[in-house]
Amino acid sequence: MKIKTVDIGNTAIDICEYERGELKFLGKFTRKEEIREALKDGDKVIVCSVRPSLNEFLRKLGKNVEFITVKEINMASEYESMETLGTDRLLFAYGIKKLYSKDALLVSAGTSLVVDLMIEGTFKGGFITCGLSTKARALSEMAEQLPLIEPKIFKKDIGRDTISAMEGGIYLESLYFIISLKEKYESLFKKTIPIYITGGEGMYFEELGFYDPLILHKAMIEWERER
Repeated sequence: MKIKTVDIGNTAIDICEYERGELKFLGKFTRKEEIREALKDGDKVIVCSVRPSLNEFLRKLGKNVEFITVKEINMASEYESMETLGTDRLLFAYGIKKLYSKDALLVSAGTSLVVDLMIEGTFKGGFITCGLSTKARALSEMAEQLPLIEPKIFKKDIGRDTISAMEGGIYLESLYFIISLKEKYESLFKKTIPIYITGGEGMYFEELGFYDPLILHKAMIEWERER
């Protein structure tokens, strides 16, 4: 059986193929025709989507398309508004719990930077803020004299020109936000809490923990197995 997994984020659409125990990344897609072509030979298509505007298009591709919902994920949660919780956030926690650890600081870095907490297999909740590229665009659009820059890992002690000042401010703000949350929760729960990272900008934070760009796809396969 060939399963196609589709992760629809705010910006990118990632598609993988799972067959005979192997998960293969097919690429990032934007055009509907490309998506249709990539999914045409799947016996089953499993979708995790945070972009409702694309859902109807995918539903029309065939009866083999199935959307994961928060209610269908077998995961204990203390989140107080489950009806508004993004499926990707809970699926990320589910995948980490099934494959890696029951304790985790979950960092999803993309259009948004989402940092969630899982303790003893229970999803606790977390925080949502701007991703690196989103912050860079906001600065350029709102401040007339600031250029649009690409995010980068910043290793200098201080920014000594406008570009490096922006690069450092954008990156270090997010980096130390994650580090401070890890320290806060390790102190609160009296245990070491590993960091797991995913998302299109996840590679910028790889030094903090374990980076798995395909964890949502792996989680979809685990979800299908568990049913």
